[in-house]
Amino acid sequence: MPVEWILFADLSVSRLPDLGSGSGAYVFRDRVTGEWLYVGSTSCLRRRLLGNYLGGVGGATTKRVNGLLFDAGRVGNVEVAVYPANDFRQLEERLKREHAATHDGRLPAWTRR
Repeated sequence: MPVEWILFADLSVSRLPDLGSGSGAYVFRDRVTGEWLYVGSTSCLRRRLLGNYLGGVGGATTKRVNGLLFDAGRVGNVEVAVYPANDFRQLEERLKREHAATHDGRLPAWTRR
């Protein structure tokens, strides 16, 4: 499924594709290596990406990923792709399965089961 990769440091409402209902899955990857770092999903992509991950507002997972982006200084080298979908949880699981199938059963480095 073709997607646009957006540098996380450049992420804004205007850079996000048409989100339809607003729900969907997303993937973070290293801009240089192309390695997938994180796979997630949400009922509100704008809030999750902009408010939670960029803003650092939220629970333990949000703070962990925000720290990986900013404390480690990786925000300038991480890209995000969004996959608008009503069945966002199923799409997230499918993306994780597809990644694991091509990476010796491993999930992306920042993704936890």
